[in-house]
Amino acid sequence: TASEGDHANAVLGLAISAFLGGVFWFFRSEERRARAFLAWLATHRGALEDGMAMYEGKRITRETEVVRFQACLSFLVLTIKSPSRYYVKAGDNPFLAGRAYSAVTLLLGWWGIPWGPIYTLQTLVRNLRGGYRQTVSDLIGGI
Repeated sequence: TASEGDHANAVLGLAISAFLGGVFWFFRSEERRARAFLAWLATHRGALEDGMAMYEGKRITRETEVVRFQACLSFLVLTIKSPSRYYVKAGDNPFLAGRAYSAVTLLLGWWGIPWGPIYTLQTLVRNLRGGYRQTVSDLIGGI
């Protein structure tokens, strides 16, 4: 009946809204974690220049390599690239993070005209090549 179809459409709409809300919350959380890491670097600059400091149980030196990935998200005429937090290459599992960001890009990146397909391909290539890698020394230099 018509009301069963309306009910199914409402449930589907709610599920899609919940998924997109979760994606939005996740990327906001990643942004906060990236800012927190940069603030931690600024606070511990002296210790890092003297040798090392501990961050979330990981030994960090000026030579420590960190990596960021991107996800591309599109909706009609809006396309954005959203960066991940900084992953410590030796202490986190950046391989899985890169694959997760690529999966989100494959699912949600294509749908914007005209930039969706272009940014999606750029993002996938960057992620599959290991993300955007920097040393802690490079990050400190930019703070």
